[in-house]
Amino acid sequence: MALPLGLVHCGDDLFPPLMPLTDPGGFLHFLFVPDCVRGQDKCWALQKEPRGDSYPSCCDIGLTDGDLPVQLESARKITSIPASCEELLQENNTFCSCVRDKIHSFWPDFEEYLTGNDANESVIDITGAKARVQNVRTSIAHDLVFTLTPNEVPKELDTSGKRNGSNVKLPRGLFQSIRSETDYVKVAVLVLDVGQVGLFKNVARQCVFWDTKKGRRGGWNTSGCLTELRDRGTMCCCDHLTFFTLLMNPSLDNATAQKLFTIADVGCGISVVFSALTISLYFALRFAYKIFKSNDTAKIHVNLTSSLLLLNLAYLLNRRIFSLGHTGLCKGIGGFTHYSLLCCFTWMAIEAFQLYLLVIKVTNIYIRHYMAKLSLVGWGFPALVVTITGSMNSYGKYTIMDTANRTTVTLCWIDSAHLVVHYVTNCSYFGLILLFNTLVLVVVAWKLFSLQRATAGKEEKRKAWKGGLTVLGLSCLLGGTWGLAFFTYGAMSMPAAYLFTVLNSLQGLFIFIWFAVLYYPKKGATTSSSSSGKNGKVTTASHS
Repeated sequence: MALPLGLVHCGDDLFPPLMPLTDPGGFLHFLFVPDCVRGQDKCWALQKEPRGDSYPSCCDIGLTDGDLPVQLESARKITSIPASCEELLQENNTFCSCVRDKIHSFWPDFEEYLTGNDANESVIDITGAKARVQNVRTSIAHDLVFTLTPNEVPKELDTSGKRNGSNVKLPRGLFQSIRSETDYVKVAVLVLDVGQVGLFKNVARQCVFWDTKKGRRGGWNTSGCLTELRDRGTMCCCDHLTFFTLLMNPSLDNATAQKLFTIADVGCGISVVFSALTISLYFALRFAYKIFKSNDTAKIHVNLTSSLLLLNLAYLLNRRIFSLGHTGLCKGIGGFTHYSLLCCFTWMAIEAFQLYLLVIKVTNIYIRHYMAKLSLVGWGFPALVVTITGSMNSYGKYTIMDTANRTTVTLCWIDSAHLVVHYVTNCSYFGLILLFNTLVLVVVAWKLFSLQRATAGKEEKRKAWKGGLTVLGLSCLLGGTWGLAFFTYGAMSMPAAYLFTVLNSLQGLFIFIWFAVLYYPKKGATTSSSSSGKNGKVTTASHS
């Protein structure tokens, strides 16, 4: 007698299936043996409505009389939907909304189909989905271990040998507990590639399973699953058989995300005002004091402020332009936002380079057409990167989901199909800049405090405070607060997300304060205190 294992209620007294994952960078969804799947309403008459697709086959996944047949051909159609098919995510299109519901419920249904008596497939090998189906005797004397490798059909491993990579373990006690009911069971191990399958969006890093009874479309649930973090992998222990996974890409709940966006909107608005004041103050000082025109450090500050002003304006306009529903405008503002961000990063690196020349190298620092060359790098290099990125058709709609699989916000940015572009042009590029800037800041701070110790006297405490504030100001100029982005993963993700949002949205205010303290003429001070050339200027910037 054969009994599909997925249809047996096993209870909580079974040994939990173990799922070690040693590839923490992957977005790999996998499942084996289904729970009962709730019924879905059919998409009656919705096919008659305009779909609004720009792709002829975007939502055409083989709906028959408003239903999606649970068969291999349907799985092929679902996995063939292009990742760039943004129309499928439209909230205001009832047909596409129904199709999304069908896709979400399809995979648990398909798993049940594989473990049923009508299915003859033993191996499924299609783009985005790999599966192995086999009969297992309930009298088995050893545990079953299957590989979980991207783009490969799961393979059974020898439990006595060394196991590398991600795998799933089915303890023999699981099968022996139902030995009195059946001689063997049918087991299906199915691996889904999120990048191909789509629609199963980001959740916080933890072991979860897809709960078909959660909400209208289902959602991730942690009930019955424990997460054990290890040095070389992550162990998920679940006491039930279902569609489960470990997702490594964190996200926030909707309420928290909305708070962060509100903070960012207010902070960016404040930064726009003070960035404009910084630029106005610079030109006022330039007009009042002729010698101020030759101050390269002040010019670099203003260029950084200008790029920050553009970035804040681009952010504030982004969602409003997206709401217009114009694809060309969305691509344009997405590219402009990317350009402004890269300009900010580049001018932060130029700030560090200027600091290196004037505080660390000091001698032989004259460079012909210095500001022209810096401007070419600061404004020209990002333009080149954005031009290449745009030629790859990388800009478009980018959707951020919350932990309940609901849309939190939609922006015009680098679309989900070109995330590699984001990691290379933004994450990697800024990582290199942050490394260089941090090294320069550490050396400058060491020189500053060494000089203070050498000249320590009655005002030692006051000088220490001034030195600390100087380093704090320089870290803002050099983009130190942007480094918090690397801490928005793991246990500190929530505090880091709030700090990142508050500090970076107010960066324009901080630079205004720095610029005003540094350059605004003091009572009885001469213009030389704020316009003493390169060497004198950096001494002022480092010791004020």
